[in-house]
Amino acid sequence: CKMTFINKDAQIIAGDTVETSGLGENYPGNIALGKVVQIVSDSAGVSQYAIVEPYADLKNLKQVIVLKR
Repeated sequence: CKMTFINKDAQIIAGDTVETSGLGENYPGNIALGKVVQIVSDSAGVSQYAIVEPYADLKNLKQVIVLKR
């Protein structure tokens, strides 16, 4: 997976966990989605993007349920 539009000054390194923020109110916060495996600067040097290895096996994912408290 590719996580785009990351600020060039963001302190992100390989091995970091990617999780939901909960800010958009569509998903609860702190749901772990995957692990950063690579950081790449864009060609203009304005932003960067991350290659993320998802924790879920997306090729075999058939159903998802989100439970709220």
